[in-house]
Amino acid sequence: MIIHAKSGADLSSYDRRLQGATTLKAALDKDKPGQPFILLGDFNDHVTSSITKGKTSPYDCFMQDPNYYVLTRDLSNLRSTLDYPGVIDQQIISKELNKYYKAGSVKIRTDITSVVPDFKNGHTSDHYPVSSIFVFSRERAEAPPLQATASKAVVITTTKSRAAAGEEIDAPQRLQQRIFTASVTTGSILVRAATKSRNIQFIVYNKRQHKVLSVHRKYILKGDSFRIRTPKLYKGDYNLVIFSDHGKQVLPFSVK
Repeated sequence: MIIHAKSGADLSSYDRRLQGATTLKAALDKDKPGQPFILLGDFNDHVTSSITKGKTSPYDCFMQDPNYYVLTRDLSNLRSTLDYPGVIDQQIISKELNKYYKAGSVKIRTDITSVVPDFKNGHTSDHYPVSSIFVFSRERAEAPPLQATASKAVVITTTKSRAAAGEEIDAPQRLQQRIFTASVTTGSILVRAATKSRNIQFIVYNKRQHKVLSVHRKYILKGDSFRIRTPKLYKGDYNLVIFSDHGKQVLPFSVK
């Protein structure tokens, strides 16, 4: 089952993720007891904490239920996107599928940049692939479900984790800082910076959370402005999401 949860660190977005996770789990518990299945995709939140300050993970209901295994739980100190320092792409399996899971195989494929060099520019996706291995055989099919395999997963990655380097990984208090302002005109967005910023990623999403464009800048000085050229934007609501060394900022706007 493919998941694409509501994005955003604000309380309203968190509540939507929480309600969605709770409703989904109730439906799975009722309709698919004893069945093997996997939930995977862009959960837009952590599983051991939350991007929303002061909140537990909206997926804690899965974490606390022994009938589910959160494979990506032990990857929480890594990152699964180009722009955000944390893991928001998750894999959750039912207990019945766990016996087919190859222990320790889940990983974030940051090594894709060596295969697709342009991946770093976000033209393919701004999310790294998250992979895991399942072995479907008669021997495993006849075996009882494995116990707590996911919680003992061995992390294998080709890049040094930011946590190992002593960097701060989960810092929700840094989100939504008002570093940037923006004004939208036909064909462009003019962005101004209140302070010097580095490693900046500008991403525009439409109301369906589809990415319209992604632009990267190495730095922008205090008081400077930067014009982002946009494709034709249809009428509707959009979000300009900005990641920088200051954290994340979301600037909503509408095209009339």
